[in-house]
Amino acid sequence: MQMHRKHILLSLLAAVNTIVLYCQGSLCPSNIDFETGDLNNWECKTGRVESIAGVNTVTWESSGVNPLNHHIIPRATAGIDPYGNFSEASPNGSAYSVRLGNNYFQNISAEGMFYTFVIPDTATLFSILFYYAVVFQDPQHNPDEQPRFRARIFNVTDNEVIDCANFDFTASASLPGFTVSTADPTVIYKDWTPVTINLSGLAGKTIRLEFITSDCTFRGHFGYAYIDVSSSCSGAVTGNQVCADTDEVSLVAPYGFQTYTWYADQTFSTVLSTSQTLTLSPVPPAGTSLPVVVGPYPGFGCPDTVVAVLKIVPLPVANAGTDVTACKNQFAQLGSAPLQGYGYTWTPATLLANPTAANPVTILNLPGTTTFYLAVLDSITGCNNYDSVRVNPVEIDTTLLVLGRTSFCNNEPVNTQLQLLSADGNFQWLENNSAINGATAAVFNPNPAITSIYQAEIRKDICTDRSRQVIITKLPVPAAGFSLFPAEQCLNGPVLISNSSSEQPGVNTNYIWEISDGRIFTTKDLSLTFNSPGRKDISLIAITADGCRDTAVQSFQVLDKCGVFIPSAFTPGGDGRNDLFRPYFLGAYKLKRFAIYERNGSMVFETKTIGDGWDGRIKGKMLTTSVLVWMLEYEDDSGKIIFQKGTVTLIR
Repeated sequence: MQMHRKHILLSLLAAVNTIVLYCQGSLCPSNIDFETGDLNNWECKTGRVESIAGVNTVTWESSGVNPLNHHIIPRATAGIDPYGNFSEASPNGSAYSVRLGNNYFQNISAEGMFYTFVIPDTATLFSILFYYAVVFQDPQHNPDEQPRFRARIFNVTDNEVIDCANFDFTASASLPGFTVSTADPTVIYKDWTPVTINLSGLAGKTIRLEFITSDCTFRGHFGYAYIDVSSSCSGAVTGNQVCADTDEVSLVAPYGFQTYTWYADQTFSTVLSTSQTLTLSPVPPAGTSLPVVVGPYPGFGCPDTVVAVLKIVPLPVANAGTDVTACKNQFAQLGSAPLQGYGYTWTPATLLANPTAANPVTILNLPGTTTFYLAVLDSITGCNNYDSVRVNPVEIDTTLLVLGRTSFCNNEPVNTQLQLLSADGNFQWLENNSAINGATAAVFNPNPAITSIYQAEIRKDICTDRSRQVIITKLPVPAAGFSLFPAEQCLNGPVLISNSSSEQPGVNTNYIWEISDGRIFTTKDLSLTFNSPGRKDISLIAITADGCRDTAVQSFQVLDKCGVFIPSAFTPGGDGRNDLFRPYFLGAYKLKRFAIYERNGSMVFETKTIGDGWDGRIKGKMLTTSVLVWMLEYEDDSGKIIFQKGTVTLIR
């Protein structure tokens, strides 16, 4: 998208005798225009003035810049002349001007400024344009005793004064172009006035500019002047270049002349305008010559003719780049590489990281499709060009719904569903940042073995984004377990229950005991008595703070009659049935000794622990079928010691 500025103002700021104007300011000698902010290359002098034999005579006494008499005036701090009420800054727009002399050092003082240079041998066009303003106190002395200002351009090579540039003003109420000050009726002044001098044809000649001010010869009255020299020495033309897209051009002749006459061509037969400014639309073709005759006020120079030649300047390259599809969470770069001498301005500036760069990047997350406009300024020609580019941010809906719980005990199934709301795109589910094979639908049912992190990656066009993370937590489950002793019990006898549950480190576990007779306990271990016979069921529930649980259940018999039972035979075949020979205590008894003997009296087994038994081996060797003798000694619940003996058959 191209946009072009339609109007441009061209200023023609100087006049020379029938010359073609081009911007060749580089021909000017260094600092002739004071634009370095000082008086370098100028010869400054200070002296005294007196009337000698009726002639106003200046005698130079010192050289160098005298701060009381040679003042550099920056435009940025320029004031208003207290007597003439005009600006101390030159009307040509330069950054610096000079005040020569002053109004507070009242003496028979004289001040001079001189600039000597050689016109380049290659300069076919060369002119000098300077501006001056003068302020005099008029004491009404004799003419040779009055304040004075002199300005001239001198051809040193040929020892002659250049016509139309030799001004010599002596304070007088009758001076043409001067005005009486409203601040002080004894003061007269002349506002800024231009003087243009055509020096074409003097290539190789040595030229000297001379500016001199002096007070009256009686010490009491002042005279000073303001001076500025144009930065161009080829007619002081600026802006004679027309941008290629311009449909109207305004040509402005130098300021300060009394008359202006614009002509259609150099036949001077058709007058286009008698104003300082000539406006044309449409713009004439490149190379068109438009002369203007400038007439100075009487006594202030000679009429000159300026010929403006229009030059069409190409527009600067404005390249905002091609339209961009950008991901909402990414930067998008616009434009192209910068070109030297170009200035860049982008809008809207707030959506760019650097709106004055040739190729800026956008901020993250543009509010929507945005058109960015680029304005390019060529700092040399002053021409502008425009372009635009559209950025379309791709926004991906990453909304993720969780249907169900996000934490589960290890011993229960996961029944949670993860659901994406994105209407389009390609999906890939991730577990712990790794792609899950085949999980490419918008809906996913996780089934982790351990605690895992789930997330969906969504791809749309060239963009990729991820949903929020969902953690499915697998909680540890205790392993409930307990042991009973004894496994059978008599009425009113104590049953010792030992908790053997396994717990996870750092996990707080609580316990609930449920007895088949309705009793409930919450201790870790348990001791019970029963007052009725029959089968008894005991349940242990181990439960964590997260609610994860496990249950262990055991049953045992409560006997209404207790005693000791000893089998008459056993079959140690390793099948888990009747493999051991031992006494069975039904009730609360204490074993003193249980021993087994062969017929020859050799002992083959002995124990003092209830529940221990003989497996039919002697020194690791299994006995064949045989009959053996056993002896038992125990203490009943009344404390009585009882001794028993008998035989047992080992069946192989």
